[in-house]
Amino acid sequence: MNTRRYNLRAFAFGFGWPGCSEREKCRWLHLIVLASLIVLPACKTQQPTSPTPHPQPTPIAASTPAPPSATTPAPALNLPTPSTPSAPKLKDLFPHIRIDAVSKLIEFDGIISVDAHNEHTPIVNLEWLVCSPDSKEHESLVMTKAKPSHIHAALLLLGLNNGKPGTWNWEGKQLTATPPTGDRLTITVRLSQPDNIPSPSEVPLTDWVATLKDERPFMQQFAEDYFVFSGSNMVHRNGQEWYQADREGGVIGLTCFSNELISWSRMFSPDSGVQEPLWIANAKRVPRFQSPVIITVRRW
Repeated sequence: MNTRRYNLRAFAFGFGWPGCSEREKCRWLHLIVLASLIVLPACKTQQPTSPTPHPQPTPIAASTPAPPSATTPAPALNLPTPSTPSAPKLKDLFPHIRIDAVSKLIEFDGIISVDAHNEHTPIVNLEWLVCSPDSKEHESLVMTKAKPSHIHAALLLLGLNNGKPGTWNWEGKQLTATPPTGDRLTITVRLSQPDNIPSPSEVPLTDWVATLKDERPFMQQFAEDYFVFSGSNMVHRNGQEWYQADREGGVIGLTCFSNELISWSRMFSPDSGVQEPLWIANAKRVPRFQSPVIITVRRW
């Protein structure tokens, strides 16, 4: 028991932010320990069993074989049964968040938060891909009730390392960009269906984004870029501290606000004075307004 406690403590502290206070570290440790009580049982390996001895063959008395008959059926062939991929073994981890510790993925629930099919407002500019309630729904594809800090803790349990969000810095009249860091991620999305209805195929979340200029799919231009686990920030102000993405609602960013839990590796400015708006919802692919969806996050 002491060994497990030590390992969890080292795990939680190893993936914190440089300069974290002991209070912050203990907060993350508390989240991770609670979550590990759910996840660790799924990770236990089965104990090896001793091989079953093979029975010795019984001698068969020699006999004269019967002549073949036209009605004798052909012997049955013991063909192997085709194997089918097993479904993810998901466990509830936090509200609206599930984890599969074996397949190394998490998923969380959301709804489509923009109406890309309204004939009166067919162009929906995007700066976010996923946000929290009452934050950025007018410019985000998906809204989720999953708490950003809980998603962060779930990604730590998968063994992923968070980095830092990208930042913008003015050096005189020159704006310079420091790209986000963190482990690379693959993010897909699918419509949520009742248990008795087959779920549609997952697609990359970026498939639902197009360019404002010519409505080309996003990844046609940025196929070599990717998502990173940037990890947002801990904010200290007036004797209080909080996780910035929890307070401001930034879950998965498309442009860089420097507070995202998950960032796009290439930086785009949300300031129209610096860079013109680039991205819109791909109306040909985005589901209807308020459709329930499931976001899946895996290691790249």
